[in-house]
Formats: sequence, structure tokens, C-alpha cells
Amino acid sequence: EFLSLAIGERRLYGVGRDHKVYSLPFDAEDAGGSGNWTLASASHASWLAVSPGTGAIFKIGVDDLLYRQATVGLAPDSPWEGPLGASTRLRSIAATGDVLFGVGVDGKVYSASASAVGEADAWRGPISGGSNITAIAVFGDSALGVGIDGRVYRQTATDMWAVVGGGRVRSIAVTRPRARWLPSSPAWSRRGAAVAEAWASSVADDEFGGPDTEGPANLLSGGHWRCRWGEIQRQWMVLDLGRPISVEAVRVRGSTSDVKKNPRTVRWQAGDSLSGPWSDAVAPFEAPENGEAWGTARLEMPRVSRWWRLFVVD
Repeated sequence: EFLSLAIGERRLYGVGRDHKVYSLPFDAEDAGGSGNWTLASASHASWLAVSPGTGAIFKIGVDDLLYRQATVGLAPDSPWEGPLGASTRLRSIAATGDVLFGVGVDGKVYSASASAVGEADAWRGPISGGSNITAIAVFGDSALGVGIDGRVYRQTATDMWAVVGGGRVRSIAVTRPRARWLPSSPAWSRRGAAVAEAWASSVADDEFGGPDTEGPANLLSGGHWRCRWGEIQRQWMVLDLGRPISVEAVRVRGSTSDVKKNPRTVRWQAGDSLSGPWSDAVAPFEAPENGEAWGTARLEMPRVSRWWRLFVVD
């Protein structure tokens, strides 16, 4: 019997009735565990959360305060860093990306940066009220909470807590959906005069075609994007995915018919808006010259953003 569960990278963590931390190999794709539960930490814990974005596991200690250590170093006798944010006492915690959510002993929800939370109190809020929550799990733009009545509630960024399902539970956890490649969509960019220099560094406009047929939206719909004559370095196109999406990898492929014009070295960048600012989400990588194979690069850790930019180095 467990007091709390947390899902990490192919491993499930649980707080036992003895308040020790145990772990089990776990495959989120088929929601199956294998092997036996083993002791992961003998230090007292009442609640756990794993932050995929920082590689850390967090616990609430016997003093209702927050502690942290790296999942790769977790061992029965390994030390925990903390307490972190020593003025905030917690009932439960959850993490998504670099954001940490905590339910205070007052039943209200607070948030903090998982990578920045430290001895200085970095908790913000309360960011949610209206229900007395004892446990929380977060996925996408929604949160699931367990009320003091044992019922499960759901809240989005704009809604109040609402009951979902039936029955009574003590704690709750969610798995990350299996990663999949997003099919390219012309809605991510623009074509025609709207492209200007906001959506792409340049678009050809000559006797062979113009912004209506040669822009980035044309590329995303199965055509191609052609820059102005002579513009062969430091070219870019912006993608608006419509909502913040967690990206784990990116792949690119050039034309199979006119391979000499294909990009060679590219960067995948994330930004805050159509105009940036931009930062590399992955190191520069090579795109296969023949266009027959994908050039794939995996991010060191998932990055969440709505705005992305493909930067062609050369």
C-alpha cells in the first residue's frame, strides 16, 4: 500500500506506509510495471514528484517541507537537498516540465520553478482556490486534484474545479502520452504577402514563383520554400504550433529532386513570440543532402513552447 506515487523516466516511485521511497521499472507505453519494488530511499517522505525537465525527484519530508535530489543518484542512503522554500508547508506536489505545483496545508495550490526553487521561498500564489485539495497531478493545461472528500476534481487554466468521475481515491498520478511525430501543417506558417520578414527571412519573388507559391506554408503543405536568389546562409522560418507543445525531437528532410539546394546545417530554436527572442533547443545538426532520409536531433530535455524557428546555417 502506497501513500503517494510519481512517474519518472521508465520508473515508478512510491511512498510506502513506512514513509520510505520505493521504485519499480515501468513502461508508460503499456502502463505495465515489471520486477519487484525495491528500496530507493530510506529517508522519511510523505509525497513525491519527478520533474522530467530537470532530472530531479522532489519529496515532502516529515516537516511538511520540500526536498530534492537527482534521480540518477537516488539510493537508500543518499542525502536530500533542503528544505527548499522553508516558509511554505505542503500536503502534496506535482511537476510538469520545469514547473512545480504544490498543495499547501491550507488546501490551496501554489507554483514554482523546479530548477530555481531553493532556500529562498520561490513559491507563487495561491494560483487556485475554490476547493480544498489534498493531492494534485498536472497534465497539459489541466490539473487533477483529490478533494478532502476523496473525489477527483479537474481544473483548466480558465475554469473552476469541477468533479470528474465517481468513487473515492487517496492520491492520483498521470502518465505522459507516447511521443509521436506531428504531421506538418500549413497553418503553422503563412503564405503570400503575410510572410513579409516576420515569418521567414526571405522568399523568392521572380519569374519562377513568388510568396504565394514559394513560402514556408507551401513547404509545410508538401511543396517547397525557396529563398531569394543568393540567400544561402542564415535563413529561417517561424512556426506557430497554435498552443504550447512539449517537443522532444525534431527532424528535417530536403528535396529528392534538386538536392544541391537542400539545407546542410540547421538549428531548431524556441521563442516567446513571433519575433522571439530565440534560443537553440538543440545543437546544430546535419540534414542529409540527398533528401531521402530524415535528419533527426533529440533535445537534451523536452522543451515546451508554442513558437519555434528552423534556422538554416548553410
